[in-house]
Amino acid sequence: MSGTCWSFAMTSLLESELLRLGKGEHDLSEMYLVHMSYLDKLKLGQKFEEPDFVSEGFDMESALDQVIDYGMIKEQAFDGRSPKTRGDDRFSFHEEMAETLHFNAEQAINSTRTSVQFFWYFNYVRNLNAMMGEIPDAGSMHEQYTTNAKALTQLGINSSDYVVLTPSDQKDYQGYSRPWQSLSRQKRQKYIPKNKVIAMIKHALKRGYTVVWAGDVGLDGFSYGLGVAQGGVIDDEEDEDEDINESAEGGGSFRSKRRSDCFQYMYGRADGDEDNGQCPAPEEHEPALHAMHIVGLATDKVGNEYFATKNSWGDNNFRDGYLYMDEEYIENATWSLLTHMDAINGGMREDLFSSADLPPEEERDTAAMFE
Repeated sequence: MSGTCWSFAMTSLLESELLRLGKGEHDLSEMYLVHMSYLDKLKLGQKFEEPDFVSEGFDMESALDQVIDYGMIKEQAFDGRSPKTRGDDRFSFHEEMAETLHFNAEQAINSTRTSVQFFWYFNYVRNLNAMMGEIPDAGSMHEQYTTNAKALTQLGINSSDYVVLTPSDQKDYQGYSRPWQSLSRQKRQKYIPKNKVIAMIKHALKRGYTVVWAGDVGLDGFSYGLGVAQGGVIDDEEDEDEDINESAEGGGSFRSKRRSDCFQYMYGRADGDEDNGQCPAPEEHEPALHAMHIVGLATDKVGNEYFATKNSWGDNNFRDGYLYMDEEYIENATWSLLTHMDAINGGMREDLFSSADLPPEEERDTAAMFE
């Protein structure tokens, strides 16, 4: 994996928001957010004297911070490849870059000499630009290529209207912030009850909004190859002789697939061995966190409902790159959600936000498509 799923999910949501607002199609740069994130990771490493901040991946709270702080530019202006790296494999390229930048940050942070620190910080930025290319100067870009924070606002997107929601059994509707964030971020980062997650996502979709989903794709029932993630998968040790009459290929119920079938294509791997490190047993499970973009609802031929989800792993699976998650999987695997505050139903929104948290009524989208 390239550790950039968060930027693809965030960018996809913003592109969908522009469509919802009637602003047409926009191709925003995922790699712009990645480039800026590595500059922020360096700052965090310096502040906390911890080079491990410099690594692949990002949480959705930080992804939203990137948009709030830096806005966006279009893919035509910055695609995240320098002439030297344009032909490199995307996954190995990002892994190598993260290792190189981590080494640079580690040398700088562990040094007690200012001149040595400066040398390694300089190398950090130089290597980042050498691998991803330099961010174009705003003054040098043609107007059609730029969509900065001001331009996003002019298009109708106010980044402060978006919220990150984290399921919890004990901290219902409380705000939270990361140690490196300002306390003001608590207005846009809230805990919600776990049993409200499904209703919240459905309400958002029915109103014409979409939702970034971040969660564990390492649980039983996740199959990238089949394009499904389901919570009620049959265990191989049970019902060994049971006939499986329906399959995803046959257009029947996704639920008929055995657990080994779901493991077979996980992460594009062609083996289903649980000992391969990709699919640990439940008691040994380490979360495999991933971010995707929920864009709609779908129903299979026997009536099971799924959330249609746009993934960033290409289109070489059974569902042309999309994944269909059922309610049970989402209930078990969700770590956080990101969406527009107006996508949240009225009762929950009142619990989440005080009147001081909300922008003036006339500045908000209050049109309910499917109330």
